[in-house]
Amino acid sequence: MLAVNGKELKTTENYWKLFNILPGRKFEFLVNSKPSTDGAWTVSLEPLTAAAMSTLQYDRWVEDRKQMVATLTKGEIGYLHIKAMDAPSLAKFQRDLLENQDKKALIIDQRFNGGAASTRSCSRF
Repeated sequence: MLAVNGKELKTTENYWKLFNILPGRKFEFLVNSKPSTDGAWTVSLEPLTAAAMSTLQYDRWVEDRKQMVATLTKGEIGYLHIKAMDAPSLAKFQRDLLENQDKKALIIDQRFNGGAASTRSCSRF
């Protein structure tokens, strides 16, 4: 790494002050496999908010379990997770049911579900 957001890096500097950036703003790194700008390229990255990171981790967690169930049952059993008892989760539950309608059985995982936001949305489940 040769530079961050156009600022050349020196070995004596504290790099952490360059990384104090708010989510939504991008980092631009100038990188190379050698300590020279000849042949260097720029890599742009946008930091995630904690909420976005949490969503990505949750989605990966669910996908890992879907794949595990599919592998262990040779695709005969479906898996879905109900994240919460609210309208968006109900809509996702309905989509997941349609996606799994050809399965012989279905694992409906509600672990870590925080419960109902309202009795009206809960009654639909």
